[in-house]
Formats: sequence, C-alpha cells, structure tokens
Amino acid sequence: AKISSKTGVQNTTGSLRTAVAGDPHAIAYISLGNVNDSIKVLAVDGVLPKSETIKNGSYKLTRSFFYLTGEQPRGNARNFIDFVLSPDGQQIVRQNFISISDN
Repeated sequence: AKISSKTGVQNTTGSLRTAVAGDPHAIAYISLGNVNDSIKVLAVDGVLPKSETIKNGSYKLTRSFFYLTGEQPRGNARNFIDFVLSPDGQQIVRQNFISISDN
C-alpha cells in the first residue's frame, strides 16, 4: 500500500500527542499511560482501552514489553528484574503501564 505524502513522524510521545491533538484527521498509536485529555482514544470492536479490558484481552490492540538479556541475568540485572516483578515494582509500573499483577 502507498503511504500518504501527508504522513508524519514524531520522535517523542509528547510531540505525537500534540500533532494528533492539533489535526482532526490524525491518528496514532501510544501507550495507554500516555493518554491525556488532549486526545481521544478509539474503541476497537466497541471496546475502549482500559486497564481491565487490556488485561482480560477484550481490547485487541495491545503490545507487550519484555526484558531481554544475553544470558541468565545476574547481579544488578537480576536485582532490577526482581524489583520490577515485586509488589513495590508493580506499583510503580501501574503508574503508566498495565502491571502483570494486581497485588
């Protein structure tokens, strides 16, 4: 498919949000944690993106984040992963992302 000459690229989430907010014909893809009142979220098959609908799979347009290491994590890498997966770490994750646990 041919891409429109009016297509734009933004380098930051903030500039992407500003561009979409200023153009009634614009559309973009950002993390739910970056949504604010300046932009409108879209329902997919009648389902709005919310923490609950993303976790239960009813909102279909999602992406996952992964931690990747070249080998079995040790030292600071292992400590960081353990912290992120801990209740305190998941509380921080929930501030802008969908956590893997509700605890």
